Amino acid sequence: MNQVQEEARGSRRKSLILTGCIVWGLALLIVFVSLHGWPAKTDVSFEWLVEPTYEEAWPFQDGLAWVETERTRFWSLIDREGNIVKDDLEAVIIFPYSKEGLALAWFSKRKGKRREKNILDFIMADRGSFINKSGDIVTPIYDWANSFSSGLAAIQKNDQYGFIDTEGKLAIPFQYEWAGGFVGDLGGVGKDGKYGFINKRGETVVDFVFDIPSWDVPPYYPRHNLQAVRIGQMRGLLSERGEWVAEPKYERLYCGEDPLIGLQKDGKVGFINLSGDVVIDFQFMGIPVRTDSDNLGAGSLLYCYRFSEGRAIVLMPPEEGSSDRDSGYGVIDSAGKLLFTFEDNPYGLYSEGYLVVQNPRKMRAGLFDREGNWISLPKEVYFRSPGVRSEVKGGILNVTTLPKSKRMEHVDYDRKRDVFKAGYLKVIKKDGKR
Repeated sequence: MNQVQEEARGSRRKSLILTGCIVWGLALLIVFVSLHGWPAKTDVSFEWLVEPTYEEAWPFQDGLAWVETERTRFWSLIDREGNIVKDDLEAVIIFPYSKEGLALAWFSKRKGKRREKNILDFIMADRGSFINKSGDIVTPIYDWANSFSSGLAAIQKNDQYGFIDTEGKLAIPFQYEWAGGFVGDLGGVGKDGKYGFINKRGETVVDFVFDIPSWDVPPYYPRHNLQAVRIGQMRGLLSERGEWVAEPKYERLYCGEDPLIGLQKDGKVGFINLSGDVVIDFQFMGIPVRTDSDNLGAGSLLYCYRFSEGRAIVLMPPEEGSSDRDSGYGVIDSAGKLLFTFEDNPYGLYSEGYLVVQNPRKMRAGLFDREGNWISLPKEVYFRSPGVRSEVKGGILNVTTLPKSKRMEHVDYDRKRDVFKAGYLKVIKKDGKR
């Protein structure tokens, strides 16, 4: 063998060794990613604003947030520094503030300190009132109430429904069988077993020809001034002028923060603008309809097909031959382009550039940015239920924590609330901005 042949043989040996190293390296990378996910993005960090000591912590609104204290069913209103604005308000649940600066609260007929909230609190929570941003109750307590919208709120007294204004004065008398809410000058009400629409003077402007909506989902979208209607199992949308945006021929409606509305037809979801024009074709996997109810439960389905900040979560179809309902989630942009897929459960919509997710199987919680880069949350963060919305608001994220030892136990976390503690994290970008 001459020198040239020896050099060629040595070169081939080196190439084989290099190729083998590359193959092994890729194999190890695949194993690592499958177990731990892609390496976390490092230009975001976190620090505790309010240590996790609460039973529940809602997202901040205008620098204020309601938290449920260790005395279950007692709530405190705190500011961005964690200072208490209002303490010891007893309520079953307090909803987000409306544009009118008033928050709906449900109160239980059962009074006094109890260790755990249970289903009886919700069954007997048929009394509602409204709280201002000082934490004070500012209206009478009614048999039932709905959140303010367009300056009015639906209330119930003695099995009849009417509307009050922001000063608590009766604006439309108690005379209806059911009431939804107003968008602009159009309010939904029920009469003689049918659903129609009135103006703020109480005059009928859309005849009572629709079915009464399901009780568990408000049939109106004040952010976009839309009213939902139902005929049988078909849904549609009216503008605040009482004109059709989408006629009632759709199985489901999905409305988020952006002016793109998801509609489901023949099991596929597409999107329209507020003029009713289709802007994204009906191509995405829909959510099955099994009852007349619009309720999607307390899971992550709540957040699918609702645009926010130019992004929407979609369901990915199951893999061929699989019996699973789906194969996870994807994120699309406002043109309908699929940007990335993931298997973690979403816990809200995109807010301030981030989507909160959790994978219980891998015991990890984190954020996706707009491009799908993964950002790990502190290891102690572990969310209880997707029904409790977690979103970055003003650079602050509401979270719950769970000791690692508890994660391995077979615990019904929705019932065993006391193993979780809630608090707030500051989201700090590399440039120091929050």
